[in-house]
Order: sequence, then structure tokens, then C-alpha cells
Amino acid sequence: MYKLDIDTPALLLDVDLLQKNLDRMAAWAAEAGVGVRPHFKVHRTPEISKLQLEAGAVGVTVAKVSEAEVAVEHGLGEVLIANEICGKQKIERLVQLCRRQPVMSYVDCHDALDDLEAAAEAHRVVLDLLPDVDVGMNRCGAPAEEAVELAVRIHESPHLSLRGIGGYEGHLGAQEPGEGKTAAITHDLHPLRVVVERLQEAGIPVPIVTAASSGTFRETAGQGWVTEVQPGTYALGDLLYNKGGCGSDYAMTVLATVMSRAGGRVITDAGMKALHPRFGGHIVKDYPQLALRGLAAEHGIWDAEDTCSLRVGDKVEILPDYADGTINLHLCWELTQAGSAVGRWDIVGHGASK
Repeated sequence: MYKLDIDTPALLLDVDLLQKNLDRMAAWAAEAGVGVRPHFKVHRTPEISKLQLEAGAVGVTVAKVSEAEVAVEHGLGEVLIANEICGKQKIERLVQLCRRQPVMSYVDCHDALDDLEAAAEAHRVVLDLLPDVDVGMNRCGAPAEEAVELAVRIHESPHLSLRGIGGYEGHLGAQEPGEGKTAAITHDLHPLRVVVERLQEAGIPVPIVTAASSGTFRETAGQGWVTEVQPGTYALGDLLYNKGGCGSDYAMTVLATVMSRAGGRVITDAGMKALHPRFGGHIVKDYPQLALRGLAAEHGIWDAEDTCSLRVGDKVEILPDYADGTINLHLCWELTQAGSAVGRWDIVGHGASK
């Protein structure tokens, strides 16, 4: 079946471009001398993670305990939950998961560490933890001094294991590459470096220093002291991170059908339920005559130049601005190769947000 025969709206994945993106990242990482721990939260698809591991990834990064459960169930290697785990239910699930396989997670305050340590002691497991350092996101993450205190506590506890230090400079991911971006990343990562140096001076090993996104992995690895990076979207490509210098081929697109042509507009059947509206700069592949006016629940509204030849019933591929949010709206990938539909992968982790 030809890919344009797939019903719409549909999430397409070009398997050749996917592999090209994975091979490019693997070659870069080997040259840069850093590990790649791709973020599962972007695609939530075990088949993609397995290809990433085959390409040399050191493990996977996830955002939620439920994603970690999927990763462990599908044998996706060493798992890092790059997020804070708190509350009785989540800590209990983490402890039970660690009975099956060691899983690393972040912590950014003493209250959470108290609860994690108590649970580890009660269940007779050792929890692998990394203090999370605030490097300018102003989201989660501890100040440098507190992160050092957390690391020392973890190092000294018989119920905990200090695996390293983490941070996330995601606020710089979409900034266009250049000297200004490199300088900003160097500046904002300074607290993370301070923590690493303080611990090393105290004789405390820091085997993992992890950070970065698909928009910052080059500059972050270029600091020379980060041991691994956590890009996710690089495997698929989107407009947001390619603006930030990711350099991926667009392996993922959203296939849509033209529903209406009137008044200088093209209306497609891919709206907010098929394309994430947060950033909104989606582009129709091969049709520069179209400019997005807006998204309704079921409709994409595009302003069309007079030269646009699209007719009702025609199908188009849309390049999403934000892959992560767009994938979250779909249940499966329609796989394509050389213009043909060649299979389907379920997004097994869909809804794994707890």
C-alpha cells in the first residue's frame, strides 16, 4: 500500500530516516566521547528505543515511574528517571520496580530524600539516586549548595547509592546555535559543574554527569566534563529542535487530508487532536504556499497563495513543530519506507504519565 492510502489523520514514521538520525547521533557521540541516554518520553515506543540501544545508547531516560515500568518490562537497558519521585504511591512503585532491576532517579530536596531513604530501608533495597541541580530552568532542581548536601547524604547512606549528578538546560534548546548559545549554556551549567567539583574535591565519586536535550547536546557535551546527554527528539526531527541546531531529518510527519478549499484557505483534518498546539509553527511539507493560520479541535486552517494546487481529497504531510506533544496525541505509528506503508508500531507508553 502507498503511504498516501493511509487514512487520516495519521502519525507517519519513515524508518530509513529514523535509522539515519540514529546513526548520525551514534557517530557524533563516538567522536565527542560522551554517552547518549535517549529520552523515551518523546516517542514512548519500545521498538525505537531498541534501535537506539543497538546504535550504542548507554540506556534510556524516562520522565515518569510509569514510563520506567514500560522500559523495564520491554528490556530497554539501564533506566534513568530524570524527574523527582515523591509521594507514597510513586515511591512504592519505584521500590517495587527496583526489585526487578536497578532504576536511577532524581531527587532535589531533603524531604523527598527522607522518604526515599525510609522506603529503601523498609523494603531492604538500595535506591540509585542523582541530585538534580537547577541550571536555569527554574523548574525542578536544587541550588548547588543543597545539591552537594544531598549528594553527601546519599553517599553516606547504606540504603542509597550516589550514581551521579543531573541537570537540564532545556530553556536554551530552541535558541539558534552560535557563540551566544554556547556562552549561555556554559553560564547556566556552571552550578552543575560546581557540584561535580565540590564532590570530587571531597573524594566522592561522580560516575555520571548527565544533562542536555536535542537542542543543546552538542554545546553541553563540548563543556568537557559532562559524561552523557539525554536527547530524545533527535531520532524523529521536529521544527522546534532543528531551529536549535539538532540537525535531524524529518522522520516523523502527520498525514492529513484536505477537507475544504474556500476563500484562499486550505482546511485539513489534522487539528489540535493531531498536532500539538503549544508552539504552533507547523509546516506542510512540499507546499511553501501554505501558512498556518490556526488549529481548531478537528481542523487545521492554512492560508494559501493563489499558486497552491491542492484540491479537496488531496493528502499532505505536516512537519510538526513539537514532536513530544504531537506524538502524545496518537496511539500508533504508521511505518513508511520509500513511499510505501510497511507496518505499524503501537505507542506502548501512551498514557504512561504517572
